[in-house]
Amino acid sequence: MEKNKIIFLDWDGTLCWSRFWGSLRSISSQDFALGQKIDDILFSKNRALINDWMRGQKSSEELNTFLSEQLQTNPERLWNIFLQDCKSMEFDDQLRKKIEQMRTCAHVVLVTGNMDCFSRFTVPALELEKVFDKIINSSDLGYLKTERGGETFLTCTREYNIQINKTFLIDDSVKTCEFFNSLGGRSYAVLNGKDDTLRFMEDACQTAVD
Repeated sequence: MEKNKIIFLDWDGTLCWSRFWGSLRSISSQDFALGQKIDDILFSKNRALINDWMRGQKSSEELNTFLSEQLQTNPERLWNIFLQDCKSMEFDDQLRKKIEQMRTCAHVVLVTGNMDCFSRFTVPALELEKVFDKIINSSDLGYLKTERGGETFLTCTREYNIQINKTFLIDDSVKTCEFFNSLGGRSYAVLNGKDDTLRFMEDACQTAVD
């Protein structure tokens, strides 16, 4: 069957809800507090650092060193927890099987605003290269999905020789969805977790393109 459309899928908040250093929350109450401090340091006080990490301008090792200094904690232990969390992210079997079905009707591309650790550790550990037709990670490209005029998406459409109006995006970021719509694609904003994702996957696969 000839595939005449592309379905782009986001990772975090769309296919997976695991977190870096997330296992700290289940080790002990002391480590739970450490996890909360990491969230505060990275995602509240140093958001620009996260964006640099997602653009490939900072490495996971650099972030780990920064955090261990800020938290005054053992860097080796912090790294080992981080590494294990990257390798053991939860990817629901139902979602995995649905993607397998989708690949009979469309090119299914994982497009994620993510860090070097995703390509280095998560992709091989979860064997994601077998799940998707293509994996695009912002840290490998050096820019985010909404930057450079949508080049992330447009390069892929040229590669498959498919027009942007025959592409779909399923993403938990409303901003990214609106941007994708402005390029000429069709988007679905995941606001209610896995149920939304599954429903949108089915709709994107069933929707005809001219």
